Formats: sequence, structure tokens, C-alpha cells
Amino acid sequence: MVRVSSVTSSTSTKHKWYHWYADFVFSYPWTVLLITLWTFLILPLTLLYLFPLRLDSNPEKGFNTRGTVYSTPRIGWSQLQPYLLKGSRVMVETRRTKRGWADDLLSSLGSIACYEQPIPAMDYLSQVIVSVPSFDWIFSQPFLSEMCSFHDKIRPSLQVFDAITPHRNIWHVANYLACLSPEPQINCTYIKSEDMIKVKSLVKFCAEYRSEIVDCRRECLERVRQNQIEQQPLLAVKCRECDPAMVPSNCSTQMMFDLFYRILPKDLTSRPFYINSFLPVYTYTSYQLQGFPVKLSDFVNLQNALKNISSEQYVIKGTLLDVKRDLLLNEAIADSQYTLLAGTLVIALVVLYTRSLTYCIACIIQLMASVLSSAIIYRIFSVEFPLMNLIVFVLLISIGSDGAFLLFSSFPDTVDTLNVDTFRECLHHTASTMFLTQFSTVVPFFLNIFSAVLAFRCFGLFSGFTLIINYVMLISFLPVVLILQRRLIDPIANKFIRPWKFIFYRIEDFTSDKSKYLLSTLLPSIVLKGRYLWLISLFNLTATCGYISITGLHLPQYNPLQLFVASDPNEFYDNNAERLFEFIEQKIALPLTIRLVFGISVQDKSSFFDSHEISLLSTDKDFELSTVDDIRGLAAFLLRLRTLYFIQHEHKFWPERFLDWSQRIPCEAGDICCNVNNQFYSDRYLDHCMRVSTSQLLTNYNDTPLYHNHTFEFVGYTALLPTKLKYSHRFANLSRAFDLLDHSINRKGMWYTPEWGLMSTWFDLQRSIIADSTQSVVISILVVLLFAASILRLRAICAMISIVCIVICSSGTLVMMGWEVGMLESVILVLAVSLSFDYTLHYGAALPSSRLCPDDRIRTAIERSTKPVSMAALSSALAGLALLSSNTHAFYQVAIFLLVSTGFSFLFATFFFLPLLSLFLIKNDGQQCEMCRIKQNAVQLRESYLKPVIR
Repeated sequence: MVRVSSVTSSTSTKHKWYHWYADFVFSYPWTVLLITLWTFLILPLTLLYLFPLRLDSNPEKGFNTRGTVYSTPRIGWSQLQPYLLKGSRVMVETRRTKRGWADDLLSSLGSIACYEQPIPAMDYLSQVIVSVPSFDWIFSQPFLSEMCSFHDKIRPSLQVFDAITPHRNIWHVANYLACLSPEPQINCTYIKSEDMIKVKSLVKFCAEYRSEIVDCRRECLERVRQNQIEQQPLLAVKCRECDPAMVPSNCSTQMMFDLFYRILPKDLTSRPFYINSFLPVYTYTSYQLQGFPVKLSDFVNLQNALKNISSEQYVIKGTLLDVKRDLLLNEAIADSQYTLLAGTLVIALVVLYTRSLTYCIACIIQLMASVLSSAIIYRIFSVEFPLMNLIVFVLLISIGSDGAFLLFSSFPDTVDTLNVDTFRECLHHTASTMFLTQFSTVVPFFLNIFSAVLAFRCFGLFSGFTLIINYVMLISFLPVVLILQRRLIDPIANKFIRPWKFIFYRIEDFTSDKSKYLLSTLLPSIVLKGRYLWLISLFNLTATCGYISITGLHLPQYNPLQLFVASDPNEFYDNNAERLFEFIEQKIALPLTIRLVFGISVQDKSSFFDSHEISLLSTDKDFELSTVDDIRGLAAFLLRLRTLYFIQHEHKFWPERFLDWSQRIPCEAGDICCNVNNQFYSDRYLDHCMRVSTSQLLTNYNDTPLYHNHTFEFVGYTALLPTKLKYSHRFANLSRAFDLLDHSINRKGMWYTPEWGLMSTWFDLQRSIIADSTQSVVISILVVLLFAASILRLRAICAMISIVCIVICSSGTLVMMGWEVGMLESVILVLAVSLSFDYTLHYGAALPSSRLCPDDRIRTAIERSTKPVSMAALSSALAGLALLSSNTHAFYQVAIFLLVSTGFSFLFATFFFLPLLSLFLIKNDGQQCEMCRIKQNAVQLRESYLKPVIR
């Protein structure tokens, strides 16, 4: 992207400091060259070698909040929980000796795919989604044969899990249809084509009772899950038969339920038709949580095997192995090659534009120095380098090369024209123009530093300093390179290319004539003669995109953490499984259990940028249990919570049980009395009585007093409060749940947080995205308006209308392309405001004085700025196109944004802003337009020469 403007330089005396700087650079180029190279390249490179940054492989790290009402309790509980949970994790030994016939018997039994009772924890098995043309396709013999060989194709990748999984079969649709056939079959190997006609008829018949089948078996499924939580044997669950009046007997089996609930999609008429399958292996995360030392490489090999088994009968579309977080780092590093390709294309464009290899190398050094210097500044604040910061390289390639184009286009062409005055004018032109355009982008970057999200803070810090240092190098390093090139390199180069100069001159004359005709005649006519058509058409486009943005722009509904492109099998499953299959919604809807903590305060001493530095815990002086009234007040508070309509918890907590226990304790005169209702009781006995009660009353992780590790004094209390609320990825649902909790749980000296911290993290993250994005967009618009007013004066009104239209059309187009406002997208959309400002500023600043008529002023602006603006759009488009092959979500989304934003910025700046501006420019009726007078004199002169010839 090139930002070139025709802002005229000023040589007034108030710029003495600037003149001194320009004279110093002009007079001592070698000194400036060495200083800049040492300061921004050699020194940062040395320091980074000694104090390297650590690229964080965990994409979730940094995507948590700090300084919010939900982050402090969440961090406090993460500090307190390990002390209550020590020793609960057991590593499982998986190596054992093969036991001959027993293993053979297990393998033979495992080949039986049919079952009558629910499979334990089936939802947490690895899964595969395949695509076929239609519902009828699944009953065809070629498809069934292909699906039946599915296991054989991936058997080598599954065998490594035999020691840690009890299952030996893949539950895919072919096995289900075989088990539902009229003649009993143990798996799809023995399936018969004539049986499929009857099975197809049965499935279609039972599909009419689908909702009744699911409702009937759902109760049994809930009891199975509860038994798993309570570690009860599966045999303890007795699933009742479905009501024959509601569900026919041949449709009420467990396999028929799972077929509709887990295997087939909700819409049986959909095309293409997606089918789910369950592998005999649990997911990578499931094994890790249970303490099984599984290898990531085994799951990667399994995923690669799944990708390669698509056939003419089916296509593998999605997989659930829970490995995408662990694969991101390697994929991001692999996609960095496309960043290098983008840089190569932009640098090649610089070479073609400048025809200078020396200047091209200087531009590469400038970009490298910008990154290295900002990295060492970032290293002062944090050693962790989030993966999100990698997109700064892409933005720098697109944005950072702009000033290089501008400087070269305004720099004196030869050593003869290079002097102090011309250098002052060039440097002032470059510095002033790029200050406005570049710092309008720096402002939204630095606004992210004040975000509640750590990853946004790190991104804002790194990207902001990157652009600032890029600007410093632009007005120091690149000018001295051009000075030395004009003085030393150009005279030598001219001697070698002199024999071929006439070729370059002919090519330059040809391109100059064509571009002059395009910029002076054709494009101005298109813009001015069709101004009303352009304005009406683009206004309608803006209105349409605005409607799409308002109705379609929302937070992620199904996949809150997308790491790869939507076509990636991991992301396809996460994006579509909940829409396709019934069981996913219930799997995600985990109970929103609440952790209550009394007497512990969280001191926020964490680092502003480093996620490893955490808060400290201390005692809360507002909480006391020194009197029986304190105990009764706490018990009454817990009783009120237990009886809330969205909780309805039957079991009493320890303070309530302590009061009941104390009433049963006999007391005698002269002894310590723990009966709070007895006349011999005194509050000085309370601490002793509470300690005695813990030896007689059951206290555990979910309901226990808290004692100090060193002094052993009573400091607090914690309890787990079950609720009927359910977790959801949708922000609206979570927001209602947390609002309900906030209004219901409010007591001095205590705080609450969800037991599973990720629930609070996602909700708080989404709240912060909404708040931070809104604030950043508003401030960015105000900054752009301020910059536009400083340059364009009253023309800034037309410029702001154009910029708002660009932002609306860009967001509307991105929404139509499936964008949701996730973590990355919220940052990118904020940048749309500042990046939409550049091309409009170029045209507005290139507008000549009012001595010309409005049409000629527009023509002059087009002649001056269309060429650099076109180069700007081309460089951004090249950078975006190079990244379209990326597999990681961040690089791909940046590529899409660059293409969309660049297209609309060029379209509206050229064909909307200029026509709109032509309608509001004031006509100078008191004085004839200079250009019109020149044209009129030329016509009169031409006529005077033609009259004698005609006679």
C-alpha cells in the first residue's frame, strides 16, 4: 500500500528545528547511516540473541482477561484450587504383558459393533464427519462396502491405542445399518444387499418418530452421565422401555436412538448429507485429563491417515481429535513462508517502481530493523511472544513500504538537482504526510494496550512500536541511502547503462503517454460525467452492506477459538457439528457450577503483559466467623442460595450442618460447650467447636473451612454450588446466566467464580471484545476526523462520509463471507477505520487551490494521486493474495481483510469521494479559472492559425 500525497511543504521560520535536522542529515549522511544501523538493527539483533523471546505454542494463553470483575475471582480460584486438589490426578501405567487368549477373546468380542446399552462416555470418543450426496446414498452397496473397509484403512494408526482403549470397532453408519437389519449381524462385514431394502424402509419409518425417540432415551442418557460422574457401574442404570403408544417397539432400541442422535444429521433431506462416525479412541484431551501419557504424534498420524482415505463414495470433511491447539505453532511457522512470499512480491514492486536495487535492499533493512527494534522493546515487558503478534509482519509489509514509495517519488532524480533546499522540501513532504497516515494506524494499535485481554495488549504494544520505528527509519535511514546513491552509485551506474539508455527512454516514453491519457482524459471523464451514477450506486451498496452488518455481525456461535481456515477438518467439525447433530448441544451444555469463596481476597499484582505473573492471595478482613451470629448469617445466606429457583440444591452446607450438629452436643458446667443454644456456650469456644466439627462432619473439596498453612488459624470457607444453568458458547445465553448470578450472589467478604474457569474466561473475553472494539472504533474515528480536518479543512466532511462508507462496505462484505467477531476479527475491524483513511487523504490533499474551477481541481487531484494510490492498492493486493494459501486462521483472515479493505478504499476514494467533493466545492465566480483560461487561450490560438488556412 502506498500513501502518497501532494501536501505542499512549508519553509517558514517556525520550522527551524526541522531545517536543522534536514541539514544535519544532508551534511552527515554516513554518520546518520551508522547511527541508525547500530541503533535499530545491530544492537537489537545482539540483545535478542542474548535475551530471546519465547514463541508461545499455546493459542489460548494470553486470551484471558485482567482487571475485570470476573478475572480477579477466576485468577484467585486458580491459585487456591491446587491446594485443595493435591494428589487427585493419577498417572495410568499403560504398558502390560500380552495375555494370549484373553487378548484374542477381547479382540473377537470387540469386533461386535452392536450393543443394547449406552456406551460409556461415547461423546468423548474421537469422531469423523464424512460427506455423501444424499440420504439415499448411505444405503447403496458400494458406499456400505467402502465404509466397512474404513477400519482396515486406518488400522495401523489405531493399533498404537489398543493398550488404553477397551473398544475395537468404529461406530459408523454401515455398522448401525447392519445391526438394524432383520437378520442379526455383528458388524457390516456380513451385510447383505437385500437386507438394506428392509433397513432403509425401517429407518424412514422411524424417522417420523425421531423427536419421540430422542426424548425417550434422553432421560436414560442423563442417568448414565450422572453414574459416570459418581463413578457408579454402568449396569446400575436400567433404561426404561419407550411408551409403545409414542414410539413403535422396532424404533425404541439403543442403536436406533444413537443413529438419529449421534450419527445422522438433524435434516435428513440436506444435500450434501453429512454423517458422523465414532472411532474406538478417545480424544487427545480426554486422555490427558485422565492421566494417560499419550503421544501427540500418534494422534497426528491418525489424523493424516483420516485425511487420505476419502474415496468416490464419501469425502472426509471433519475430525474431532482435540489436537488443533497443539498443531497451531508448527502450522503458523509453516505459513510464515507465505509472509516471505508477500514480502518478496511487494519488494519486487518496489524494484519495478524505483528501478534501484540499492534502494530495494535499504527497504528490506528498514522492515527488518522495525521488527527487531520493536521486538527488543517488547522484550522489556514480556518474554512470551503470542502467536497473534505474527500478523504484524504481514501488516508491516503492506503498510511499511508506503513511505518508501513516497520518499522515492519526491526525492530529486539526479545529483545536480539534489541540494539543501530540494532535500528539505522532499523530507518535509514525506515526514508530514507519513506522520498523518502512519500515526492514524498507530493510534488504534496502541489503544489495544488498554484492553482487558492480554493478547490484545501484547499485540498493541508490539505493532505500535513497529510502525513508530518504521517511521523513524523512513525519515533517517532511507533518505541518507538515497543521498549516497545519488552521489556515489548513480554516476557509476550511468556509465554502465549508457549504451542501453535509449531502450529505457523509449519504454518510459511509451508508458508515460499511455498513463497520461488515462489520468488526464479517460479517468477524469469517467469520474465527473458519471458522478451521479457513482454516488447513487455506491450509496445503495453502502445501505445494503450496512443492513448486512447490523443483522449478521455477531460473536462466534459455535466455535469460540478458531485457529485454522474453515475448510480444515478440525475447524469444520467445531463450526458445524452443533448445527448438524443433536448430541453436541447437550455435550456442550455442561452444568454451570459456582465456586463460593469466603474470607480470601485477591491482590491483583499481576503483570500488565505477562500471563505468567499472577495475583496473590490474602485474608479478607471483611469476613469473620468469630460469633455464632456470624455462623447463622452465613448459614442463612447459603440457605437462600440453595433455594433459588435456578439452583434448588437439597444438601446442606457445612455452616448449616454445624448448627444442626451443635444442637445435639450435651453440655455440662465447667466444660467447653459447643451447643450454641445452651446456656453454658460462649463465643470464645467457637473456634475449638468448629475444628471439632470437622472431625465428625464430612468436609471435602466441595464444602470445607479454610485454614492457614502456617498459623493453622481459620481464615475462610469455600463451597461448590450446583445450579440448573447450562454453559453455552453463545454470548447472549451466558450473559443472562451471569446477570442472574451477579444479582443473586452478593455478600461482603466473599466472591464467586465458575468452577470450570474456561466458562468465565470465554464470557469475560466476549464482554471485553464488545467493549474494547466499540471504544477503539469510536476513538479511531475521532482521530481520523482530527487528522482529516488538519489537512482537508472543510473537505473533511466529505472525507469522513467516504471513510464511514468504506468501513460499512468492508464489514458487510466480510460478514457475507462468513466472518464472526472473534478475537482476531475484532482487532482487524478496528484497523479498517484507519486504513480506510489513506487513499481518501491522498486525493483530498492533492486538491489544488481554489483558483481553479471544481472540475479542474478534481482532474488535477486525479492526475497527481491516482498513480501512487494505484500502486498502494496493488502492493496491498499482492500481500493479500500471497497469504490466501495459508492454513492458519490469522494469516488467512488478514489476507481477506487486505483484499476487501483495499478494494473498497480504492473504489470509494476514487469514485465516491471525488464525485461527492465536486458537488460541494465552491465555484469562484469572481475570477476566471486559470486552467479554463489556458484552455480558452489555446483554443483561440488554434483558431487563429486555422482561419488563414480555411480562407
